[in-house]
Amino acid sequence: NGKFEYFNPVAVEMCSCFSVFPNPAENELNIQFFYDIDDEITFEMYDVLGKLVISKSLSVVKGNNILALDISVAAGGVYVLKAKTSTSVWDNKKFIKLNNEGS
Repeated sequence: NGKFEYFNPVAVEMCSCFSVFPNPAENELNIQFFYDIDDEITFEMYDVLGKLVISKSLSVVKGNNILALDISVAAGGVYVLKAKTSTSVWDNKKFIKLNNEGS
């Protein structure tokens, strides 16, 4: 019929993958990923029961990023780290938090 429509992009996936190290971790968890723009990303750490333990928004830059997340307030155990941007939720990463020395 010769008709056409223009649509604005709904979302652009910049990166949905990240790695965490060391695993197991004691007081600090490093998060590494590549991102296409300067932005802010929220990292959320959940325990095995689904309870939010830590939520932290961090600024990221275009290119390779290695961020440190302070996890010293959490008890030893298994956790899931989620990352959220303004347009997407990234893959979850499981990791082990060791007990702090003297605990």
